[in-house]
Amino acid sequence: MDRDELLRRLGEGDLLEGLCLTGADLRGLDLSGALFHDVDLRDAKLEGSKLGEAQFTHCKLGGASLEGADLQHASFYKCELGGVSMAGATVALMKVVESSADDLDLRGAVTTTLGFVGSSAKQMRLAGSTVDRANFLSTDLSGIDLTGARLFKAAFVESTIIGAKLEGTTFDKVVFHKAKLPKTSFAGLDVRMTQLMEADLRGTDWSGAKLDNSNFRGSDLEGAIFEDASAKNVLFVEAKLKHARLARASLYQCLFVDADTGKSDFERANLEMSIWHRAQAQGARFSGAKLDYADFSWANIEGSDFSGASLFRTRFHRVAERGAIFTTRMTALGNDEELAKAEDFRPQH
Repeated sequence: MDRDELLRRLGEGDLLEGLCLTGADLRGLDLSGALFHDVDLRDAKLEGSKLGEAQFTHCKLGGASLEGADLQHASFYKCELGGVSMAGATVALMKVVESSADDLDLRGAVTTTLGFVGSSAKQMRLAGSTVDRANFLSTDLSGIDLTGARLFKAAFVESTIIGAKLEGTTFDKVVFHKAKLPKTSFAGLDVRMTQLMEADLRGTDWSGAKLDNSNFRGSDLEGAIFEDASAKNVLFVEAKLKHARLARASLYQCLFVDADTGKSDFERANLEMSIWHRAQAQGARFSGAKLDYADFSWANIEGSDFSGASLFRTRFHRVAERGAIFTTRMTALGNDEELAKAEDFRPQH
């Protein structure tokens, strides 16, 4: 089918079904609103074409070039997009659903509210791009290249992001919910106000990173490294932090409520006004840490090392502390007697 015939059929509102357009030269064509079903567009040349609101279902586009194309509101359902280049394209509000899009090139693309659902987009390239309010749901993004990219209000939900390249990436109000990022390095990055809830973050490296006001609620951070990080007002509620390394980190006013920090290293960390209610901190190392006004009520600190720690008005209410090591507790607070009476109260019948 030549270009003129294709445009004629589009003008008549025909469904483009079962066509073979492999390697076709469709550069610069206005294909807005076109309906493609089971069309073979592999290696097609679509640079600069207008594909706004076009719909692709069960189509093959492997190796096609859509560089600089207008793909606003376009949708791809159960399509093959491996190796497609959309560099410099406008993909605002574009949706990719249950498709394979490995090695998709989106460098320099306008990605406002881009959406991927239930797809594979391994090795996707977004280096240097601004990822603006994009959403990735249940998508495999292993090996994604976000080098130098800016993530603004992007959301990664139940997605796999193993081996991501994040050198120079900036995060602005980004959400990672139930995402898998084990052993990913965020070292030295600005990750402030990022939501990382119920995520797999085992062995991740946050050393020297800026994490203030972020949220790790319910995440698995076993073996993670936070050394020298700035993490003020961070939520570690119900997080798993076993064997984590947080030496010299700034953890001012952090919440470790119901967290598991067993065998973790907090040596010389600033933990002033942190809250540890019901935390499991057996064998943790707090030597030389600043713990003034911290609250360990109902925590398990058995075998933990507090030698040389600053404990001015640090609360240890009804803690399990067998084998814990202290240089001195003269300025710390023990059980709150009035609170203990209230806790032990049983109504008489």
